Amino acid sequence: MKRSFFQMFTVITAGLVLASFGTGQQKVTYSATADKYTISAKAGGVNFIEGDVTVARKEGRSGVLLRRDQLEIGDRVSTGANGKAEILLNPGSYIRLGSNSSFQFLTTSLDDLKISVESGTAMFEVFAANEFQVIVETPTGSIALVETGVYKVDVPQNGLATVAVFEGKAQLTDPKLTEIKKGRTSFIGSTTAAVTKFDRDNRGELGDWSKGRSKDLAKMTSSLQERDVRDSLISSFDIGRWSMFDSFGLWVFNPRSMSYCFLPFGYGWRSPYGFGLGSGTYWYNLPWYMTTPPVAAVDPNRKEPRNTGRGGIIRNEDPPFKVIERKRQPRIENDPGDSDIRGPNRGPIRNDTPIIAPLPTEKINTDRKKDN
Repeated sequence: MKRSFFQMFTVITAGLVLASFGTGQQKVTYSATADKYTISAKAGGVNFIEGDVTVARKEGRSGVLLRRDQLEIGDRVSTGANGKAEILLNPGSYIRLGSNSSFQFLTTSLDDLKISVESGTAMFEVFAANEFQVIVETPTGSIALVETGVYKVDVPQNGLATVAVFEGKAQLTDPKLTEIKKGRTSFIGSTTAAVTKFDRDNRGELGDWSKGRSKDLAKMTSSLQERDVRDSLISSFDIGRWSMFDSFGLWVFNPRSMSYCFLPFGYGWRSPYGFGLGSGTYWYNLPWYMTTPPVAAVDPNRKEPRNTGRGGIIRNEDPPFKVIERKRQPRIENDPGDSDIRGPNRGPIRNDTPIIAPLPTEKINTDRKKDN
């Protein structure tokens, strides 16, 4: 009898241990999956380095700039004679520096992004709109990038800086607020701004490299799969790293390529160059609460939340990505990089509009007891 009881006790104990081990393994597996892809909505990530590139930190330190470093406001990046750098702006946008060039961030929030190009040449691939302009300052003047597009800014050692618009529209900050449309170029800071045509097919070495990078990154985004990224999206949202109401999408670090790529909110996006970006988050079946307007914006670079109503609720405001979705980017015809690849196991492009949870109509009780 005692022997039978002992055997039964041993079996039950072993079962409990195995069950506990299985639960632990499940938690570890989930954690590993959630940590596989790093999710960010922050500007300043160093996404690509080639040749001699250095940084002078605002607090005084200087040194070689490395891939995956993080730049802060006031950090000055400089490239040497053989240097190139690709830096992340707000999600979906990039600055790509050519040789013998330098720049720094002045501000980094979505609706107040300011960059200083101090010397050399920079290519900008940006998502922008009137509400979300990108301001580029140079030693001779400043310019606003007011539409999604591709721009080249040249700052020579002597003379006026120039801007060339390959796609999109820019606006000078002269008294006339001169507009520079696609296929046009102009001096920045001239008292008599002359807007002239240029050959958009003559991109130069930096322009060709920039387009090639855009093509590669678009393919990287298209290859993302829901089963790989979804857990990382949810876990990073739960700790307050991002909100659909403070960005056009997210930077997703792909461990296979060791680079960040842009995962747009919504669906049907193309890069400013026109390359397809796959499905977007609309196909990721994210929990409903992730599409609900937050009580306050989570953008760490914003000083004040936008358009908050009574009770601290953001009201009557579309998320920023909807502004861009209403202005679809053109497709680049007959370009092998212009891919409608949806990634493995993706479906056809949806034609309906993504659902955003309705804005709350009742005031939230902010006086709840802490112990509730």
